[in-house]
Amino acid sequence: MNQSVADAENRALFFEHWFKGLPEETACRLTAGAATGDTFLDSWRRFKPFTLSEAEERIITLKDVNGTDALVTLYDMLTSAFTFHLKLQGKRKTLTQDQIASYVRDPSPEMRARPIERYIASTPIRVQYWRRSTDHRVRDWHSEMTSLRHFVEPISARNTMNDLLPTLSQHTAPCMPQQYARFPALLPAQGKWFKMDRLRRYDIYAPLASSEKRYELPQAIDMVLDSFGGFFAGACGTRAPGAR
Repeated sequence: MNQSVADAENRALFFEHWFKGLPEETACRLTAGAATGDTFLDSWRRFKPFTLSEAEERIITLKDVNGTDALVTLYDMLTSAFTFHLKLQGKRKTLTQDQIASYVRDPSPEMRARPIERYIASTPIRVQYWRRSTDHRVRDWHSEMTSLRHFVEPISARNTMNDLLPTLSQHTAPCMPQQYARFPALLPAQGKWFKMDRLRRYDIYAPLASSEKRYELPQAIDMVLDSFGGFFAGACGTRAPGAR
């Protein structure tokens, strides 16, 4: 499937290059009637200064499928096969990596701590896979993004993809991410709610209150869409009636 998608991307690549090559006035005129303030085509044009020739872009697309993307897939296959044995609530359980991660949202502090601590204790077993895959991933990213595309820094490519910098500059106080991540000052209000002097890493996602409510899928979908509708209204000025 990945190979098929890569082939389809390469067949359609000519259009992306054509659109990026348009004068700014022409490109803005063509996207002026879009329903949102920013379009997929606009995101293409952010990459105009960092785009290589069409032939080079084709090679990179094929390279990723059988290179770093394949390496990430292999890493996921290896780590998903790991199992962890521990005793919870008097029962001996064998958990996968994803099952352990789900405990970070458990209402019980002990149930949040023990599985995650067991997972952390197994790090030496996994570090050889993590180190090698990460090393090659980082080298590939640096070679492509800084050496070939000439981004100022490797992180600049990610920021350009996500279009984060303007939004963060407008809505984030200086050093807020660092303050958020600093322990034990992290989320002091949440610490008081839990009656804990120091929050642990796996307390961040703990529920503030227990709830036994259950929702049918259609109702849950409506709740999520209504909640995120506010984000779209803030970003685009208005929300389309009945938007999904």
